Amino acid sequence: MAEERAYPYGYKSIPQGRRTLQSSSIPSQEPRVSNRRAKLAKAYKILLIGESSVGKTTIATRLCEDRFMSEARQHTLGFDMFEKDFQVDGEFLKVQLWDTVGQECYDSITTSYYRGGAGIVIVYDITSMRSFEMLSKWMGYVETHATADVSMMILGSKCDLDYLREVQPEEGQRYAENFGIQNFYEVSAKTGHNVQEAFESFFREVHQKSQEEQKQKQVETLDEPTKKSGCCGKG
Repeated sequence: MAEERAYPYGYKSIPQGRRTLQSSSIPSQEPRVSNRRAKLAKAYKILLIGESSVGKTTIATRLCEDRFMSEARQHTLGFDMFEKDFQVDGEFLKVQLWDTVGQECYDSITTSYYRGGAGIVIVYDITSMRSFEMLSKWMGYVETHATADVSMMILGSKCDLDYLREVQPEEGQRYAENFGIQNFYEVSAKTGHNVQEAFESFFREVHQKSQEEQKQKQVETLDEPTKKSGCCGKG
């Protein structure tokens, strides 16, 4: 039987790498989400993709645990899922952050991983030009496997290592703009710089898009009886 791990900040040990965090909010000063409200929260699947060792897991850990994971954890192949409740603009959102675990090394991430994703975050390392150049590969995967209207964000990680920088901020910004991606940030999982701000902005975009799509579906549903009535009324 596997040994039960003690996770900080309310984590529960869950098989196959899945981790659940007690509800909290963005920014951290806002009140915690009540259990009742958490149950009513809209759930969103957010995917983290990018080359190996760019810092995807450390970013997710900083966002959800508010700590820096200084040493790489030993993983088996699969996926790691962080689940947490956030409050953005007074609304409660349940977010599932899906992190690839070694899969990117073998290009084995398929449509099943992208299915149901409301948002995709592509991460590169500002100290590695190669990881930046490989963004085109990941964009290709998104175009192949994800839905056409999925929300996206690009993050340049490890900005605390500016003295080792190989990718300039304007290069990342320009790349995002070329693909019509509004959310681009340079972040540091070590210091926490921009992590909360980046994801708050991204969660807001994801939620607003979902609301707009829901309203459109409601309009189409209301219009449907009218169209049928008009068709049958012809004589």
